[in-house]
Amino acid sequence: AVIESLKPDDFYRPTHSKTFTAIIKIYLRGDIPKVLTLVEDLRKSGDIENIGGIEFIYSLTEYANTNAYVPQYCKDIKAADIIVPAFSAITAETEQSQFSDATSYLEHDFFSDLEDDSKSADISTGFDNLDQNLSLMPGLYIFGAEPAMGKTTFVWQLLENLARQGCSCVYCSYEMSKKAMFRKSVARTIFTDDDPTTDLTASNLHTNIKYLNHEMTIRAAVNKLRGANLDLRVLELHGENIDNLIRKLTPLASTDKQLVVCIDYVQIVAVESKDGKAAVDEVLRRLSVFQRDTNSIIFVVSSFNRAGYRQPITFASFKESGALEYSAVALLGLQLAAVNKISGKENAIELDKLISDALKAQPRQVILRCIKYRNGSNFDICFNYFSAHDTFEPCDEFLFIGDEDIAEPPEPSQTVGAKRNGAKPTF
Repeated sequence: AVIESLKPDDFYRPTHSKTFTAIIKIYLRGDIPKVLTLVEDLRKSGDIENIGGIEFIYSLTEYANTNAYVPQYCKDIKAADIIVPAFSAITAETEQSQFSDATSYLEHDFFSDLEDDSKSADISTGFDNLDQNLSLMPGLYIFGAEPAMGKTTFVWQLLENLARQGCSCVYCSYEMSKKAMFRKSVARTIFTDDDPTTDLTASNLHTNIKYLNHEMTIRAAVNKLRGANLDLRVLELHGENIDNLIRKLTPLASTDKQLVVCIDYVQIVAVESKDGKAAVDEVLRRLSVFQRDTNSIIFVVSSFNRAGYRQPITFASFKESGALEYSAVALLGLQLAAVNKISGKENAIELDKLISDALKAQPRQVILRCIKYRNGSNFDICFNYFSAHDTFEPCDEFLFIGDEDIAEPPEPSQTVGAKRNGAKPTF
């Protein structure tokens, strides 16, 4: 019906004319004009940027019309030559509105933007030491660590904390299953709320469910989590590209709740026709647009360069760090506290033993280091990481004197050791 009644020249805007031409070409060669196909064709023809980029193509899906109204819309488009003067004025006004002058913005938008941001003003991360240093506002936060530092556990616990305060939280996982993630929550609930001496962990819940006493403990923890009515979801992804990911997330931003998203992890997210640093750049660009449009809080997990292992975290620690550095409100990373003890004079055996001992310790001493924070100062804060129980707990600063590790005596409410058995923590 459209082909019979419309020609590319019937469209007033050149961008619409080019897009229409590309759609028709796809249809005439026997393909379905899907969004990805359209994007690829426009890329090949060199028109993708001329029409406004990928964002313009995806914006079309938000205004798709039903088949019943197609004939009428075709007539409206053909009648455009009658209303060109009026349309030109509207177009000029629209283009003008892309620039925000001080008077107009302060009069019309400033307070509404403040009100939007105020929704997250009272949100706590659930970690006292982090709250003292970072005010969690809508934006993009990059979170990295080398393997075995517990970055997945940390961000999952963070999302659970935020969900307890009424946020709508989504963990987008390219590796971990929902089964594995919620096992972490159950094991942590047993450890922190019910039984600090428990041997139950995320990895052995299934083998202990057959014992009545363990089954009762597990069911009690599950019921406690269910009773909290958490708006916490796991989105299992299997190679989906950034376009599919954003499409799945978009409907979740239509509620009054503060949307919090974690992407685990950025180097895995696929981008059509791009890889390596170019892919990471494009993913972060698309996430930044989504974040701005939805006023959401987004945590992006990143892997580290191998050259950055066993060293204090710097910008160079992050893979493809250029785009990561410039896109983020804050750049955060987890590292072993023992890394600060490395003098550089150790031989390979001594260094391996230092790191090995630090990894074996329960709790494991880790530092959350912020190396960039737009809204404040950089900081280092300390955590005891109970890796077997998927639990991070804030603690006082770790001090290193000579060859011995010494920790400042924490308050009983802050130390896991005192909380668990009345004894001073062993490091």
